[in-house]
Amino acid sequence: MKRILTSIAVLILACALRAEAQTNAVQMKERLSRVIVPSVEFREANAVDALVFLCDASTSEPPYPTPPIGLIITNAPPVVKQQYRYELDDGSEIQLPSLNLECRRIPLLELIALVTEQLGLTYTFDEAGIQFFTKDGRRLIRKEKVEPTGGAYGSPAAGEPSAHP
Repeated sequence: MKRILTSIAVLILACALRAEAQTNAVQMKERLSRVIVPSVEFREANAVDALVFLCDASTSEPPYPTPPIGLIITNAPPVVKQQYRYELDDGSEIQLPSLNLECRRIPLLELIALVTEQLGLTYTFDEAGIQFFTKDGRRLIRKEKVEPTGGAYGSPAAGEPSAHP
């Protein structure tokens, strides 16, 4: 009897978690349909940059991030440039075409649909945000590539030839 009650409790918990995830996806879709992008233009744009833009725009919560305030910092650590790449779930690289698209006053949800259609991809929403897939159902995974680009204000990092007179 105790085993049956435990099984029922686990089943109820699993159903509740699934319902919450579905609710979050529905809420995200509703929110993205209300967010209007005033203007966007992609000209021979790198597909990865476009996908990163869509992910960042869709996961930002209002109020949307404001630009950072400029500060003068002496002896600042090297500036880190964040770059992303996408690969398939099996670790293989994916070749995506460049993107050409211009839209005005478009809901973010529609923009996501247009971009993925032009890139030959599909998408779904889950608790983590947007998930992109190839037409044959293989998932694209966003990988972060971090590279130091120099000291404060983009000056050369120590050890670079132009860092020393």
